[in-house]
Formats: sequence, C-alpha cells, structure tokens
Amino acid sequence: MNEKTWMIVMVVLALALGLWWLSTPKGPRMEMGQRAAPAAEEAVAGAQGGLNRLAFVDPRTGSRFTVEVGPATHGVGVLPDGSKAYATSFGADEISVVDLAQKKTVKTISIGAKSHHVEISPDGRWAYITAADDTVAVIDTRTDTLAAKIAVPPGPMYAVFSPDGRFAYVTSMKGGVVSVLDVEAQQVVREIPVGKGPDHAALTPDGRFLYVANRNDGTVSVIDTQQGSVIATIPVGKGPHGVAVVERGGKLLVFVGNRGETTISIIDPTTNAVLETFDLGVSPEHLTPSFDRKTLYIGSIPAKQLFVYDVERGEIVQRFDVEGEIHQIVVVPPRQQARMPMPRMPMEPEQEKGKEMGMPMEVEYELVEVEGGSYRNIDAPTLWAMLQQKDFLLINVHIPYAGELPETDLFIPFNAIEENLDKLPEDKDTKIVVYCRSGPMSAKAAATLVKLGYTNVWNLEQGMREWQAAGFPLLTNKAE
Repeated sequence: MNEKTWMIVMVVLALALGLWWLSTPKGPRMEMGQRAAPAAEEAVAGAQGGLNRLAFVDPRTGSRFTVEVGPATHGVGVLPDGSKAYATSFGADEISVVDLAQKKTVKTISIGAKSHHVEISPDGRWAYITAADDTVAVIDTRTDTLAAKIAVPPGPMYAVFSPDGRFAYVTSMKGGVVSVLDVEAQQVVREIPVGKGPDHAALTPDGRFLYVANRNDGTVSVIDTQQGSVIATIPVGKGPHGVAVVERGGKLLVFVGNRGETTISIIDPTTNAVLETFDLGVSPEHLTPSFDRKTLYIGSIPAKQLFVYDVERGEIVQRFDVEGEIHQIVVVPPRQQARMPMPRMPMEPEQEKGKEMGMPMEVEYELVEVEGGSYRNIDAPTLWAMLQQKDFLLINVHIPYAGELPETDLFIPFNAIEENLDKLPEDKDTKIVVYCRSGPMSAKAAATLVKLGYTNVWNLEQGMREWQAAGFPLLTNKAE
C-alpha cells in the first residue's frame, strides 16, 4: 500500500469514527441490569398488573424475586419496617397482604370494590387504598382488617400523607379536586379544585407544597398546604402522570413524567417554572425517589423496564427488564439490615461477665428535672453500649422522617405522644429511650412522657447527628 492510499484509508476511518461518536448517546453506556454505585441500601417493588404479581429488584446486586398477588394488580405499598407489602387489584375487591420474609401472599382483605393505589402512613399504622367505589379504604396494618371507608369525590387516584401523618391528600380524577383527609377523624375536611384529571401527586419533604399532575390538561398544580389553595399552575408535557421530589446539589427538584409522550419535565420549586425537559425515549409511568432523594426510579409500561436515574449526574445509570408492565413503584426498606442484631463492641472481661449473668450495665447520664419528675440525657456512645444489652423501647420522634437508629421499635411524632397512647406500654415503669435528629424534639417528647407518668425515660441528647458523627450506623428505611 503506497503512502497516498494509506492516507485515504486513514481519512475514511477518521470520518467513520466521527460519525459513530456523533450518533452515540453520551454518558456511560450500561448494559441491561448492569450495576452502578447504589444511592442507598434499598430495593424497589413494582406492581405488575398483566402478570398478577409484585416484582422486587435490588439495584445494588441485580437480584430479584416475584410474588403472586390478586388479578390485575396496579398499586403496592410497603410498611416502614419492611415486613409486609399490600397490593391492590383491578380484577377483584381484595387487597393482598404479602409477608416479605416469606415472600408470599399470606392474607387477602375484602374492601368491597376494585382498587387502584396504596399509600402507607408515616408510622406504618394505616394503608390507604383508593377504590373504584369512590372511597378510600383504610386498612389497619396491625390486624390487617378493613378499619373504615372514607367517601371522596369521584375517581380517587392517588393518596399522599403529610410528614406528621395527620393528613392525607387524595386526588380525584373525575372530580377535579384534591381532598384533604383528617387521618384521626377519618373524614374529608377540605376539597381543593385543581386542573383537569388530577392523577399522581408528591409533597415537598417539609409537607408545605403538594405537586399534582393534571393528566387531561398537561399541567401541574402547586398547592400550598397551609393556605389550602393552588398557588401556581405549570404547563408541562402531554399526559403528565408520575411526580417525584428529588434533590440535586442540596436543592429540591420536581420531576414529572409525561406519559402521553416520552419526556420528563424538571420543575424548580423555588420559581415553579420548568427548568428543562428531557427525552426518556419511552413513555414514563410511575416515578419514585430513593430515600435520600438522590436517585429516581422510573417505570415504563411500553418498554417493560425499570430505569434508575442518577439525579446528581442527570442520566440513566441502570435499566432492568421486568418482563411485563410495571405500575406503582415503591422503595423497600432494607428490613434485614434494620432488624438484624447490632454489631457488638468489644467489652472488658467484667462487662462480658455481667452480660452473661444478665446484670444491668452501668451508664452515665445527666438527670433533667421536668414537670412530673425527670428523665435522663445520654450521649451516643452510651446508647450504643445500652443497645448491646437492649432492654428498652426505642422510639424515633423526629418529623419529618430523617433516618433511624438500628433496632428502633416505634415511630411517634414528638408532638403527638398523647395521641398515640395505644402504642405505648401500659406499665409506666417501662424503660423508654427517645431520639430525634438533633435533640429538641426528643427533649419535648421525653418531658411529655414524664408528664404522662412514665418513670424510666431516657433521651439521646444530641440525636442522630451526634450518633452519626460518632461513627455509628444510621439507617434510612422509610419510604417517601
């Protein structure tokens, strides 16, 4: 080959490589189901109506399993402790109860109508089911029985609980409103008109603003929950459906899946304007954020896939073929991690001997006098040591949810202690430890418990911040 011919070949190859590069999607190219760095130790569950099952996928490992449920399932909800899931049915009037440890349906609950979506209350006490008879069916998750049916405007679609669990917001597609439900009273206390065909909705973490996708007019309504009215209407794409609040660079963003096309709109909640719209390539269905809001899970019925979107990087990093349509998606807490025994710290021989004999450990604390008695302030290393021989009830009182300590037993808002007496032990001498994120909320909760007559109350003085700073594990197990 002479020099001239060689040069021609090289030019042709360069042009071919350039055309290939221009036609290739930018960013990391990942094969189906290839692993990326996980945002958190969590799994994802999706309702697969055409296959009458729930599909569970672990993005960290790619492992998955399925559980058969009722016909034409559309909705799924998982308890905060990761013990049970609830699945709706378009084909029957039953709710399937799934034991996640056994990976099977263990019970069905008749609600008298076909059902759509599931939403679990922050404390895990209630499962709200939007039903075809224009009601919200309320399931008591302690007994897995139907506790109430709340009449709402026609076509209930989706429910969202406020962070403190006092209210639930229910969209009604045919009624064109969002109903505000008082959870304790189990009744509608307000109806807020929105756009045409309100579908999915999502709250900001502080519970102040509710974003509602109006499927039939291509808009998103923004509700100020304190005012109880719409403060903005944002045009997005065709057929907006899924909505999720995520976080990028310390700032919140609202993602809206436009199911009538193949795009996702990104809204800046500080201006309530669309920042950008990107093409997913397939029609998006449900959108669900990870616990830390740094990852977005996107389901697509036409593609029969679950997409994992890295919010910080702004790109799809994983795709999982789920072999069928996928509807409501929820994040599943890492139950095994949350409930497994605490790692044991090395002990001095005397301490180990005391443990074997069942003797109580000596701990340092600060006595705090309050109305009705006193409680004990402790630091993170002390609580860690106490957990090695756990003999107390551990209660997370922080709102909104900001993580939890291992072996947490209950979640009760600091300002709702008296309203949750049924969850507390009858024996007022029971040892109770409370904590929040940084201390103020748990101090108030501790004082309330003492005022109610509890005599053995302990408080993690500087909360989860000190706990994490000391190097102890902090879990993020609740779904948004």
